[in-house]
Amino acid sequence: MEKTPLELYETAYKYQYHENRIPEAVKYYEKLITEFPDSNECGYAAIQIQKIKASDLAKKLKLNPKSGKGILIFLTFLCISMLVLTVGAGYYFYNELKINSLRDRLTANILSKIYSEEHDEALRLLSELKKLNNSEITPFELSADIYRKKGNYQKAQSEYDTFFRLNPDREPSPRELDTMQKDAKAQSDNSTKSPSSRVSALKKNSNTTSKKGPAQSRRSPENQKSNTNSLYIVDPDSISYF
Repeated sequence: MEKTPLELYETAYKYQYHENRIPEAVKYYEKLITEFPDSNECGYAAIQIQKIKASDLAKKLKLNPKSGKGILIFLTFLCISMLVLTVGAGYYFYNELKINSLRDRLTANILSKIYSEEHDEALRLLSELKKLNNSEITPFELSADIYRKKGNYQKAQSEYDTFFRLNPDREPSPRELDTMQKDAKAQSDNSTKSPSSRVSALKKNSNTTSKKGPAQSRRSPENQKSNTNSLYIVDPDSISYF
């Protein structure tokens, strides 16, 4: 059972050119176009159907020469349509090939920059990759991972938010949901450890130390006196008695 565009095209091609089973070939070509409209084989299938129709009209014209100029005009128009379709399909495939080549080069450069820890340059290249295809989550995940290494969990979370906003029909997978929740928790933990709270703690410790200072200074003369008295076996005030 044919399941891929290539398998459908190969079956239809075999029916058309090797077994001369034209109706079956047309059936498989049409199935390919209906089920896989974005595949490369779809353009080739459309061209083959036009060839079959042109061949059928040519046969009818030979069998019935008196059918008039209408069929001949229609056949000419059909040939022109085939030519336009062929040129359009060729341009489409060339453009797709060019985009795929650019995407591959960008991906290789991005991985190289990430490996060498040139994170800013990697983020710039990832922005270019997102423009080529924003329906693929991988560039957004790589960007989020870089922000995560920088400790910026807010931007890491925004990468996922941006992707799912651009692709509203795409549901997050369990793994993606877990990652987003971890980023949100890390962001929340960082916000509770803000610089202002640390400054307040330092001020509090400073005030506590300053309050203890005078008390210690008031006690110090007593300690000094105690140390001074400890040098004499007899109280110095009692020497005057002798």
